[in-house]
Order: sequence, then C-alpha cells, then structure tokens
Amino acid sequence: MQQVTRPDFFDNPYAASQASMDESTVAGAGQEMAGRGMRWLATIIDTVLMYGGLAIIFYPWLSKEASLESDAVKFGLLSFAWLILWWGGNCWLIYRNGQTVGKKICRIRVVREDGSRCSLARYVFMRALPIGVVRWIPYLGGLAAFIDAVMIFRGNYRCAHDDMAGTIVVKA
Repeated sequence: MQQVTRPDFFDNPYAASQASMDESTVAGAGQEMAGRGMRWLATIIDTVLMYGGLAIIFYPWLSKEASLESDAVKFGLLSFAWLILWWGGNCWLIYRNGQTVGKKICRIRVVREDGSRCSLARYVFMRALPIGVVRWIPYLGGLAAFIDAVMIFRGNYRCAHDDMAGTIVVKA
C-alpha cells in the first residue's frame, strides 16, 4: 500500500514564492535602484525651487508698503506663469528622461518596473495625479501623504505612488 503524504497544516499552497530577489532583479534590466536619501533630496530640491520661484515673485510685495489688493492681478498672473513654466519644464524633462529638475540634479530617474522608459502620461496620470488629488482632502490627505512617504522604507524602496504606476526610481 502506497503512503500518501499530506501537506503540513501551516503550508499555504497559495503563498507567494520565497525566491530571493536582489536589487538588479527588482530594478529591471540590471539598473541600480536609487537610494532613499537621493529620492528625498530630489523632492526637497523640487519643492525649494518651486516655492522659491513663488517667493521671488512675492518678494517685492513683501518689501514695500503696497497693498496686495492693488497688485493682486499682477502677482496672480506672475504666480500662474511661474507655475505653468515650472510644470511645463518638469513635464518636458519627464517626457525626455523620466526626471524632474530635482531628480536630474540628483542623477536619478523614473522607469517602469521592467526598466523601460516611463511615459509622461503614466508619470502624470498614474504616479503623480492620484496621490496629489488625495492630498487635498482635509485630514485624509495628510495621512495619505504620510503613508505614501513611509512606504519607501519597505525592502523594495518603492512608495505607494510607485506601486500604483508600476514604476521604480533608478540611478541615471
């Protein structure tokens, strides 16, 4: 009589594979993943440049005795022009290289999980826009932004917006 072996009670036939993956496998096409520090620095550079441009626009108003009401249209148009210029420049860099200004300075870029080029549409509509819209929701937005940022401390160096878009950040 042949003995039938039964799986252990704790064996899960539906569990994920336990195969180990090194960074080059995760990064796709042998590209090296960008470090958390470089990603953080690139975000800080982007933020400082964007708000720094707005600060330069508003500096004349802060340094004189003029009222905001008298110059509101001028400052509004200049601010709008700066944001369009900033957004347009970043979109152009993302389209060409998968980089924002900060990512270009830090020599990192965004690619798809398989190492191929990330399209502008994927970057904007699947990576930036969903989490950006959620961030505007009172209370929930702050929590979502925090969770998105903290997810980078997982073993795969990816934030929630990377998971949503199927992207990774690699060294350029």
